[in-house]
Amino acid sequence: MAWDLLNGYQPRTFAELLQDYVDEYNAQYGTSYDTTSIVGNNAYKAGYTAIQLVMQAEANFAEISVKLLDYIRTSNEKITLPKSTISGFVAGLLAPVADGGLGLISTIKDITDPAEAGYMFLVVDTDPLASNYATIKQGIIDRMHNWLTCALYYNGTETGTKQAVNGQNFTYKFALPTKIDILVKITITSSKNAKTPILNENQVRDIFNANLAKFYQLGFDFEPEKYLEINRDLPFASNILLEYSENAGSTWASVPRAMAYNEKMNITEPATVIVN
Repeated sequence: MAWDLLNGYQPRTFAELLQDYVDEYNAQYGTSYDTTSIVGNNAYKAGYTAIQLVMQAEANFAEISVKLLDYIRTSNEKITLPKSTISGFVAGLLAPVADGGLGLISTIKDITDPAEAGYMFLVVDTDPLASNYATIKQGIIDRMHNWLTCALYYNGTETGTKQAVNGQNFTYKFALPTKIDILVKITITSSKNAKTPILNENQVRDIFNANLAKFYQLGFDFEPEKYLEINRDLPFASNILLEYSENAGSTWASVPRAMAYNEKMNITEPATVIVN
């Protein structure tokens, strides 16, 4: 089988295996078959079964090699991305519990002011009202203690301690997201040429909520056009206007809203949907 660094082993085709079989058969028995003239005789019948077995074995081996490559890749990522780095810590915290993380999205402030050198501003997107928040909070503190470097000054409203191997207790802090409360209004203009069913308000709202959960998170700019698109989501529409208000509906905006590393849009009521 041929080896490819990207895809691993590639099983040989039936034609390739048949050619190898014919070449070996001719060498052993002094014959002069080719892949066409050998078809139908007893030598072909015997070889056909063997070729099928080899193809199955090579397919199985190739599948194993793909899994091995993936394991090597993920192992290399863990080795080359120490958790003490910003990317390593954020990725480690986001990892599933089974891989040592907590499945939580986090952001870290980019320090550009020399006066803040040595400070760490960590924000973790988790719900302080969850019934297991105390466990989650301690899990974050534990990972800060185990993964982050020493000599940092930690900032935030959420405080916890962790005991080092020498018995010392160290205090760690992180913050919860700063929520920007907004209302959302979606106005859909149906196309006169629509060839797909016109969705109702509840269906449009469900699509918006699903896309928001998929494409938006802590620290991301709020980009209204990303969460509902004609081609992807609403092919019956000729126009989509998604607006948001930060002042309880007094004024509305539809342009992207820049967000700080610790900010997250918080929709306080179900989106208002109008389908014309």
